[in-house]
Amino acid sequence: MAIRFARKNEAVPNFEIKFPKTKLDEETFEDSVTVVLKKGIIKISSLERQVAFKRYFLKSDKDVEDAIHIEELFKNKLDYGKINKLKERIESRENG
Repeated sequence: MAIRFARKNEAVPNFEIKFPKTKLDEETFEDSVTVVLKKGIIKISSLERQVAFKRYFLKSDKDVEDAIHIEELFKNKLDYGKINKLKERIESRENG
């Protein structure tokens, strides 16, 4: 079960927290980015992992839009080799 957080009476922005179910999910903790906010610090999955999961696992129009937005913002910083490896693992998990 996942928990979604947002400001009271607002849907955007929001974020979701869920417990890992697979090894691929667990690896998210090792493959994270620290984000510094005005009120503290949070850790999120790497941008490459976000792009791969949104494009190749979730695949909704909104998720693909999100992936494209991340790619546009961080195009010179993303490791596309890493994205492709994650894509292969996601696809093999779906087909296995």
